[in-house]
Amino acid sequence: MPYLEQANFGMTGQNRIWLAKGVLFKALLTDNDNLISQAVREMTAEIVYSDREGIRIDGSFHQHGPQLQFGNYALSYLENISVLICYFSNTRWALTDIEPLRNLVLNGIKWTLWRDVMDISAQGRQIKKDSQKEKNKMLRASIALLSEKDSAFSAEYQKEPVGNKMFYTSDYMIQRMTL
Repeated sequence: MPYLEQANFGMTGQNRIWLAKGVLFKALLTDNDNLISQAVREMTAEIVYSDREGIRIDGSFHQHGPQLQFGNYALSYLENISVLICYFSNTRWALTDIEPLRNLVLNGIKWTLWRDVMDISAQGRQIKKDSQKEKNKMLRASIALLSEKDSAFSAEYQKEPVGNKMFYTSDYMIQRMTL
């Protein structure tokens, strides 16, 4: 029980999601509906555009200031939020306004995938053997969940981006050719 008492809200971006997820677990374990609602509100408060940390208007994701963080924080953010969308669909906690999240995927992080790898320059500090392939699998799993739950945009989730994409808030550009 002492560990549950340490669960609190705070921070921004993906760090806020991690803390709120801890509170959500606490709420579920203690059967506290009000705390579940607070935790969900705290997490959904990060499904917005930010000029600081989180989803940027150009589809990129920043954490710890002006650092592009597709391969670690954004990837974890996307995993956590897409699972939350699945868990709470058809409940009073259902997440319905996810346009910024959709933009992060369709106009952002999805551009970093090429065949079965993630662009190494988008991975951030978590680079190790096979990390490009692991991150690709993790991201594609989250995209599959979103494709199912955000079904009006299912076809767009399935498309592979082609062309040139400039993330002007991150000074990062990707050129994608057809397979």
